[in-house]
Amino acid sequence: MSDYEQPAIYHQTYPIARKSHICCECGGEIKSGEKYENFWGVWDGEQKTFKTCTECNAIRLEILDKEAGYYYGGLLEDLQGGCPDTVDKLKRFRENQEKRNAIK
Repeated sequence: MSDYEQPAIYHQTYPIARKSHICCECGGEIKSGEKYENFWGVWDGEQKTFKTCTECNAIRLEILDKEAGYYYGGLLEDLQGGCPDTVDKLKRFRENQEKRNAIK
């Protein structure tokens, strides 16, 4: 992974969905009642919010280089770019997309 710009400020929570959301990584549905990652941050004065399903978050944490940072919405690209154990993680990512009827 390359170095990504870090947000000036951020807030990260793991709520239980009260309504349906779309995962910013796989494009699949995060259903009501399901736990997910909610990441809010400010980059160059612009606020953004990213919601990630538990499986995509787990895969991301396995490949995350904490010193380099992370680009939300870039999980598939990182997996296709040759991160460690890419084949297994890419397979899990595709299975998760299928399970969640992803739109991506």
